[in-house]
Formats: sequence, structure tokens, C-alpha cells
Amino acid sequence: MAQDKNSEQIIDFGRAREKRLDEKRRKTERILFRNILHLYCSAGEESDLRSLDLIDVSAEGIAFQVIDDPNDPWPTDLEKLELRLYFSRETYLPLSVHVKNTRSVTEDGLRYHRFGCEVDRAISSFEAYQSFVAFLSSYTLHARKDSGSATHFYI
Repeated sequence: MAQDKNSEQIIDFGRAREKRLDEKRRKTERILFRNILHLYCSAGEESDLRSLDLIDVSAEGIAFQVIDDPNDPWPTDLEKLELRLYFSRETYLPLSVHVKNTRSVTEDGLRYHRFGCEVDRAISSFEAYQSFVAFLSSYTLHARKDSGSATHFYI
């Protein structure tokens, strides 16, 4: 007697839920990273801040990318960076990071240098950074999509 192929599959609901939450977390982060939070780095002089595209955050690290512009090159051999994570025009969280890996990527026809960094635990803002990452995780679990009930919305 031949067994049905579907009867051999076992669905791991825990893994499926984890995958769904990870997708929701990434979607939520993309919205926050593109519309609310802004990441900058000093490219030499303190007044010369360079905008970075925030890709991912974790309790220990941060990932970002810089567009590959031959007219305004970004050094790819950096080992330590001082970042600013802006939550408003006037306030930011200072972060000191150690570059752990870099690579070139092409996305939507544009070339970027992507950096994976470890956040320095010795900085005074490390606890605030970890609380921010924990907030993102909790927000992802509990956030609900508005069905259009908000008639006015301001940021």
C-alpha cells in the first residue's frame, strides 16, 4: 500500500510561528528604520555626518549599508566607528561599534557596502541600546495593524 506523501510531512508549529514572527519583526523594523529612525556616522570631521541605511539591530550588534558612490567614497577598511542613532532631529543615541564584516551587495540596481558590527558594551549608552532592541522585539509581538479607524495621524 502506497503512503500519501502529505501524511509523511510533520508540521512544526513552533518553527512556523517563529518564522512568521521573524518576518513580522523584519517588516516592522523596515518601517521604523526607513521612516522614523535615522543612523549617521562621522566621516572625518564631527560636523560632516554621513547618512547610513539601517538594516538590522540585535542585542549585541547592528548592521547598516552605505551606497557605493565613486564621487563620495566610503572607507571599507574601518575597524571602529562612532554612530548616532537619531530618534528625532534633536536627539540621538551615541553608539561605538567594532566592524566585524563587510561586503558589497546590489539591491534594486544600486551597489552598497554592507557592514555588520558589534556594539561596544563599555559605552554608557549600551544599556539604552539593549532596551531599544528589547522594545522592538516586544513591539513586534504585540503590535496590531490599524484597520483604518485612526482618522488623523501625525508624526
